[in-house]
Amino acid sequence: MIELFEGFDELSDSELEECVSRLQREVDEGKVDACWQLASFYENGRVVQRDARRAFQLREQGALADEPNAVFWLGYSYEHAVGAHYDLQKAIELYDRALQGDSDFQSRVFACCQFSIYKIFKRVTSFKLLEKELDGETYYETHIETDAEGSEDERLTAIYAQCKPSVNPFYCAELAEIMRKLGEPKESCEVAASQLDAKAAELFEDAAERGNAVAAGKLAEYYGHGKGVEEDGAYAMQLTRRAADAGYAPAIVMMGFVCEFEGLFDEALEHYLRAAELDCPDGLCKAGLRKEALGETEEALRLFRRGAQLNHGPSLFFLGRSYWADEKIESKENAVECWRRSAELGFPLAMERYAAYLSSDLDEASPREAWAEVAEYYRRAMEEGVDTAKVNYACMLHDGLGVEKDLWESARLLNEISQEGDTEAKELLAARKFEGDGCDRDPDGAFELLQEAAQESTTAQIALGFRYFFGDGVLQDYFRAARLFGEAAKSGASIALINFARCCFEGLGVFRNDLAGEYFLRLAAEQGDPIAAYRLGLRFASGEYGPEDWRLAMQWFHVASASQDALATERLAFGYWNGLGVERDRVLGAYLWELADDYGDEEALEELERAESALYVEQLFSESEDPHEAQRDAAVAEAMGIWMESRTSASGDFPSRAEFVNEYKLRVDAFGKSNARPVATVSKSGGAVQALLKMYRACAAADATRSVAAEGMAFEP
Repeated sequence: MIELFEGFDELSDSELEECVSRLQREVDEGKVDACWQLASFYENGRVVQRDARRAFQLREQGALADEPNAVFWLGYSYEHAVGAHYDLQKAIELYDRALQGDSDFQSRVFACCQFSIYKIFKRVTSFKLLEKELDGETYYETHIETDAEGSEDERLTAIYAQCKPSVNPFYCAELAEIMRKLGEPKESCEVAASQLDAKAAELFEDAAERGNAVAAGKLAEYYGHGKGVEEDGAYAMQLTRRAADAGYAPAIVMMGFVCEFEGLFDEALEHYLRAAELDCPDGLCKAGLRKEALGETEEALRLFRRGAQLNHGPSLFFLGRSYWADEKIESKENAVECWRRSAELGFPLAMERYAAYLSSDLDEASPREAWAEVAEYYRRAMEEGVDTAKVNYACMLHDGLGVEKDLWESARLLNEISQEGDTEAKELLAARKFEGDGCDRDPDGAFELLQEAAQESTTAQIALGFRYFFGDGVLQDYFRAARLFGEAAKSGASIALINFARCCFEGLGVFRNDLAGEYFLRLAAEQGDPIAAYRLGLRFASGEYGPEDWRLAMQWFHVASASQDALATERLAFGYWNGLGVERDRVLGAYLWELADDYGDEEALEELERAESALYVEQLFSESEDPHEAQRDAAVAEAMGIWMESRTSASGDFPSRAEFVNEYKLRVDAFGKSNARPVATVSKSGGAVQALLKMYRACAAADATRSVAAEGMAFEP
């Protein structure tokens, strides 16, 4: 009998050749037991030319006759892409099928180990390690609990009980990882895991010496990372190359990675594509990334999709990233689903990205359960070594979002990661140390951290600039503040541009230069920053750049108002009411004043009341300086009155404030396109505006009533 990892019988090459001849005759005679034994010769290349495809065909032939050893080794072929395409699910099904068969078949213990890896260890809820003494030697007894139920739970536990680390290096390797992650007590588990690594390396070494490519590839990982053996990079590379030449897909991927590291990108892609042809998930993903870098997005998507079909976490993550770049809503939904699946499979970058997506729809008033889910993903990603996830989790501990508030643990995590050089952590920890928030107050240490962060971080440069500008915790120094704002402004950060512009306007830390100030303020405003746009509008409205230019001022007030800036919206309302830089429009002015009030301007409604008083005086004396405006107001008021009556009759209620204003704008535009000629006089032009405002007020009142009703509904059971 020839077992892959139990070793060949001690036979000479001539004896092995005779054995192969005998097995071949038995296969030709239809003896299925010979199929899987002969397959091992072809996989390992002992006294025959290595032929992985031939090994697969022999195992498949035996499996068709339900020979349990052949069924098991066929699963092995699918799991490790030995002469077949990688298919883990099919491998698991074959392992299960073999275990359902003859209880005495030779590879049963090996099959139990392989099956337990995927059916038990992937579902472990608790893992206990008991250290015992037997004949003076320490050994470890493991106990597990799974999330399975009923008879399935009993069956899985029974299969696990038959596992023997002494026969299966794959099992040893997996068990060692699980011990380190889930095992208790930690110290004993670490010792046991190290012993298992050494045992796995020993078993892989034995099989590799007999020519097994899979064993050589696995052993290379052990020597490359010093697991169970002393680290030996040169030997690891030799083993990897041998395994890759023999067709072991993970080793082929590793060769591609080495080429990529050395800048040989074309050769790397060749290796990745070769592994991808075997449906190796890592090969598909790496080939996809290289194709993406070359701009071949469709081919990259195809490779990512194939990897995703194999439930490969990284492929799902990068597929999601590609979907997210598409503006279609369904693509965004597909991206989120990819990230969710990738996160569930344990890919740390996906955990972090999915957590960020979930938190984007939450605020402090959101349910604790929703925040708890976010915190859990960040925690898991943090434990997998994602530094940015650790920073986010520390912030959630600080704010008590989804987790119990723990200021000291939050500061500890930030301190831990800041010592590793993380810039964001240094900046956050500095803010805490300045105030003694969850840690000892340490202004000097905080200032040192902030200075270190400012060497790389724009936000840290801005924060440090403000401290120098206002003399907060340090001597006031406009020169250093201006230099920091100027450095941060190079990145295009709006707040840095605005504050450097202020330095230029006021000559603080730099020579006074209004043109430079306008330039930097305009850069920020053109990015849509409402503060910059509002300040720029004020300067044009006040004539600080020369003559007043309300046309330009109104353009910038529009930009700021679009971001719900209350002060800019109030100025915009003032401009429309008085016809400054735009055609006068009192209805739109009234609407904008109310919007400014909604946005938080405390004086907006007072401004509107004063304006309406002036309108009343205009109506009283029947004054109108612009016949065209008067005719427009009269025509629009008449049209809006008809629309209001029709709209209200159809729905049984007044339209919303927003609906009214949208319809009003359409009517004004239609009047402008009609090329109507102004008449000499239009009596009581203010009356038309009053009529329009009365209709608008009715819509606003209806909005308020509906809002109150909606709030009342929220409290009904």
